[in-house]
Amino acid sequence: MPDGITIVLDPGHGGDNLGLDYNGHIEKEMNLIVANAMREELLKYDNVNVYLTNEDARGMSLKERAAYGKEAGADVLISLHFNMSEEHTNFGSEVWIPSKGLAYRQMRSMGDIFLEEFEGIGLHTRGVKTRLNDRGTDYYGIIRESEELGIPAVIVEHCYADYKTDIPYIETTEDLQRFGQLDARAVAKYYGLASEELGVDYSSYVKNGYYIPEEPIGSDATGPVDARITMISSTETYSGEEGKEQEVTAGFLLSAREEESKIAYYSYSLDGGETYSELLPWQGSDSSMIISIKGIRQGDRLVAKIYNGHTVGSETNLLKFGEPVLEEETGEEETGEEALQEEKQQGEEHSFADFFWRSDEAALSEYRKNMSIFLVMALIIAFLLGVTLHVRGKREKIKAALAVYMITILLLFGAVNGIHLYVQNQAKDRVETIAATGHEETALEEPVKEEQEPVLLESFLKEDDKMSQEEANVLLEQKKQTEIVYDIAEGYLRVETLENVPRNQYDFSFLTEENGYKAYRDDKGTVAIRGIDVSKFQGSVDWQAVKESGMEFVMIRLGIRGYESGEMVMDERFYDNLQNAQAAGLRTGVYFFSSAVTQEEAVEEAEFVLKALEGRSIDMPIVFDTEPIYYADARTDDLTPAELTDITIAFCERIKQSGYIPMIYANAKRLTTVLRLEKLSDYELWYADYQEKPLYPYEYKMWQYTEKGTVPGVSGNVDINLYFS
Repeated sequence: MPDGITIVLDPGHGGDNLGLDYNGHIEKEMNLIVANAMREELLKYDNVNVYLTNEDARGMSLKERAAYGKEAGADVLISLHFNMSEEHTNFGSEVWIPSKGLAYRQMRSMGDIFLEEFEGIGLHTRGVKTRLNDRGTDYYGIIRESEELGIPAVIVEHCYADYKTDIPYIETTEDLQRFGQLDARAVAKYYGLASEELGVDYSSYVKNGYYIPEEPIGSDATGPVDARITMISSTETYSGEEGKEQEVTAGFLLSAREEESKIAYYSYSLDGGETYSELLPWQGSDSSMIISIKGIRQGDRLVAKIYNGHTVGSETNLLKFGEPVLEEETGEEETGEEALQEEKQQGEEHSFADFFWRSDEAALSEYRKNMSIFLVMALIIAFLLGVTLHVRGKREKIKAALAVYMITILLLFGAVNGIHLYVQNQAKDRVETIAATGHEETALEEPVKEEQEPVLLESFLKEDDKMSQEEANVLLEQKKQTEIVYDIAEGYLRVETLENVPRNQYDFSFLTEENGYKAYRDDKGTVAIRGIDVSKFQGSVDWQAVKESGMEFVMIRLGIRGYESGEMVMDERFYDNLQNAQAAGLRTGVYFFSSAVTQEEAVEEAEFVLKALEGRSIDMPIVFDTEPIYYADARTDDLTPAELTDITIAFCERIKQSGYIPMIYANAKRLTTVLRLEKLSDYELWYADYQEKPLYPYEYKMWQYTEKGTVPGVSGNVDINLYFS
């Protein structure tokens, strides 16, 4: 087999199988252009081998393609494709991966990088996905056939050749070649490749880390949950021609939860769900986004649909813009119609005087002004008639006085009735204003304008259907918390934060070096002692020389269970190492390399260790050594995280029952993407990380900081550790 990483590219379709054929685009030809460009770009990187399954786009079965990958020694098989939907409504990029096992974890991480590359040029993404057939195995043949041969495979659907937003990305040969270059960069990032020719080094690239699923994962057939639409912007609407409301634009927050896949699209309806807009891209956070909707009118009923990457949608709540919502002092809601009926009923139940005195201050002021005018007029008339009476006879005086009183009474009667009518009209206007706008301001507060005052669109909604921009921003910023850890084999990984797992309190600014070895002592009193771990591979050890070098403890391999045979065997140098290390004054502990596949086997391994110790005194822990096995067909390959965690607990509990201290040995990837660490907090951890400073957030007791240490008394390289106390 060749050295380095071996990539097998599979340009999909061939021969009479054209793949998609749309508007001059033939998929088998497009795939081959991408594959050739991808191979050319990948070969610019160091330590990589690239092969094509089908260089001339001939007819070739999926089984033949997988067999070609096996013969080439493929580390991965990448099948290259383009997409088309039956209704020509979908758009964006997607990646299909195996549904289970280690291949799922690896290809999901690689798929994320492909989609990041496509997003970088402006394409929308539908997610990294899985699909099962009726037999419960992988639906896509190239994934299924490759899996049977032990090859992880991935299908890359670059974009849709039949949708307006994606077509510009595939119009020319150069466009297709660009996809090949993006594909090559995604693979280089996943494997941490470097290229002197391109001037790039991805060895420190951080990729996403995932758990192996407990069972095969199929398509996400359920829509997002808790789908909701909430208004966030303050928007005004004005009366248009013939009293109709003008169209307005408003801002809304869409939110939902999608645990199984990603949210990919949304659409909306202004008629209560009878008709919907075309699919629109989800471009917010994992669970929320702000959208702007044009063309809202009074009377519209707004509802949205939120879709996952499999185009399964869920409807939100309904927002009605029919009639304004009034908020009384009690906080209870009252519609304009209800306010009108209440005002009418009150008018029927009260006398005119009651109605008058409970009217608006503006109406009262107007009444007082008018009454003053009428009284002044009456006094003037009376004065003029008095002058007349002074100069005329008695009979004329009596007639004039009667006329004055009659005129005065008529004037007062007219004034009172005029004011009565005026106040009634004002009260009616106020009720009609409440019915139309939801506001209690009256037209008496300022002169009536030619145009109707603006009405807040928000006034049509209940408080639960509205939020401020600040509240919306808080939701948009909510993201899953992640940590970056380092794996010896896979490099840097971004993993989800484990909320209920204790975090370590070490401050590695206190990490120093003494006599060529790491040392630690912080200002809180935590001190680390130094030690090594050994097995038969270190041969005969001069333990006195080890002690004099400054080492204070040793962890000794007691035995292993064969990763193929399942047989338990003792380390042939265990007893010599234990006896001589203790004689030299070193603290001692032991470890057992496990490949148990059941809890019963884990207990059997613990019993094996306890029997080998035969009551011997040790002052360091007994360690359950759980490591990935990368070669041959290991019996532990199909263990799920839950199973492996239960196996680990079974071993540790049996050791604890015996009176010894149990400990678990693992690296960061195994602790955060394989074992369920939240179930293991009762046990000490021995953490392996060969960086200058460890990059691991959770609590651990011992740090294996190198596998290439040199210590007097030991031939060759040896692991060196710090034990914190």
